[in-house]
Amino acid sequence: MVAALLLISHGVLFSYCAVRKSICIDEGAHLAAGVAYLRWGEFSIYDLSPPLMRMWDALPAMLSGPNIPMAKPLRSILPGSRHWTYFEQFQEANLHALHRYVLMGRFMQLPISLGLAVGLFIVARRMYGCWAGLMAMSVYCLDPNVLAFASTVGTDLGLAAALFLAVSAWIKFLKTGNKSALLIAALAVGAAHAIKFNALLIWPVLVAGIFIWRRTREGLIGLIIVAVVCYVTVNLSYGFQLWGRPMSRFHFESQLMQGVQHHLPLNLRVPLPQYLVEGFDAQKWEADGVYISTLFGKAQFGGDWRYYPWMLLCKTPIAGLVLLACCVGSFFRKYPDRREIPFLLIVVAIGIGMVTAAKINIGLRYLLPAYPAMMVLYGRLAAKRWWWLIGMMAIEVGIAAPRFQSYKNIAAMRASVPDQDNGQSLIELSDWIKEKHLDEITLLSMGWVNPVI
Repeated sequence: MVAALLLISHGVLFSYCAVRKSICIDEGAHLAAGVAYLRWGEFSIYDLSPPLMRMWDALPAMLSGPNIPMAKPLRSILPGSRHWTYFEQFQEANLHALHRYVLMGRFMQLPISLGLAVGLFIVARRMYGCWAGLMAMSVYCLDPNVLAFASTVGTDLGLAAALFLAVSAWIKFLKTGNKSALLIAALAVGAAHAIKFNALLIWPVLVAGIFIWRRTREGLIGLIIVAVVCYVTVNLSYGFQLWGRPMSRFHFESQLMQGVQHHLPLNLRVPLPQYLVEGFDAQKWEADGVYISTLFGKAQFGGDWRYYPWMLLCKTPIAGLVLLACCVGSFFRKYPDRREIPFLLIVVAIGIGMVTAAKINIGLRYLLPAYPAMMVLYGRLAAKRWWWLIGMMAIEVGIAAPRFQSYKNIAAMRASVPDQDNGQSLIELSDWIKEKHLDEITLLSMGWVNPVI
């Protein structure tokens, strides 16, 4: 009964946020690219990450019969700007229907989010008991950052769900030898790699699990099966398009890929689709310091290691911060057992990867894939004395609804927090204009979306 109420609450808060925010961040570009994939099979559009999640989000829009501009002519444009050019064309062709298409794409993510909540309950209950399952589900369903980015068209929620399923199924396989669990883990790893490039962070966790459970032979065989299924899944997501191009056909921008190209024969055929390789290079080039980040009133190219810790402190509910601090403290009193270590490793891998390796400081959503694993570990605190914190979180989130995109906790109201205007408030602005009976205003709008929408 409690679990059902939590799922209903999550669905209501998700829906309220989804319908009350305008097209924000790069939602429009994600959606337009997904439509281009489905209609033209043109994976050159927005190849900075693989296409699976965009195709899923764009499916209702595609079935609604939009006007779809040709995409192939844009291949000559640089990968980093290709998707914005195509979005402008798609927006112009579907101006008054675009918000409806994006809204449908947002609700394609609701079943994934609800499924992830159920998965958290099942895994935490199996590890710690029923109260722990409810604890993990409660924190997930009420977290404002989860609600903000789960209800935003993009890749973050899909990656979070796929990585969590992969780790959970892999642990079950290593523990029991269950072949179905191995297949689920392999498909989940493949889906994660077909959604986002930083899914690569899962491999050290899978390898570590083999040694933790001391299943060397079975684990290595399982790892080979996962790798094969992952390889096939990723290639299938691109339809094997332009597969096997020689190394000489690529013009890499990132130092990493230039180094790889320098050390390999130019006539070597790359056993991957062209736009996967090109997109990985373009994303790595951007991650190496193209983005401008702001922190404590200063702007800079690249990243600042203080960005994500500071954002977590400011944008996590007070009750969530207490749970996080107590959960971290519990590891000093009781060392993690082998069921917990893989979840702990995925949190550490994503945290370290974003703080040190990637120099992208443009939002907390890049940490979203670590949230489910961390919330399972909250099961260590599963006792009745902690439940008042869940009540506090529910009150704070209820007050903040539906402005989860720009959410700050009570303690951070006067803190210097990087601007969270992602263009999500144009609907509220429209309501305000009508309320004030204004004929015109001067508007400086964030993003690429035409405010006329």
